[in-house]
Amino acid sequence: MIVVSILGVLSAVAIPQYLSYVEISKRGVTISNFRTAIKAVQGEISKKTTGKPVASDMVLTLNDLQRRNKDPYDSSLDAFTDFGATQLGQVGISVRDFRPLNPGDTIDLSVSYVENDGTVASRTETVTVR
Repeated sequence: MIVVSILGVLSAVAIPQYLSYVEISKRGVTISNFRTAIKAVQGEISKKTTGKPVASDMVLTLNDLQRRNKDPYDSSLDAFTDFGATQLGQVGISVRDFRPLNPGDTIDLSVSYVENDGTVASRTETVTVR
């Protein structure tokens, strides 16, 4: 009976802590994916301005990077998607095809994730073609 009581107390402490670690991990992966997308978009813009071939489908390119990126909150979803169609943990990108972009055009990126206090937060970033 004492063993069961001890296990109960340990479970009461350990399970919430474990769930907290899981949420922190998901948020970290989501923010990392967001930063990866920003760098990839900036790289494609840099290629375009130097006349090099650019991605015809940035969302597909990012999802296939590193063996198919998945949404950390729902592994049945891709990590990167069209802007405006995002679910929690997905990074939305407003432009898929970089080939027709011209100087002054913008690409918007957005992401949403869960903060430590359980609220849903979001970030957006706009990258301009130069």
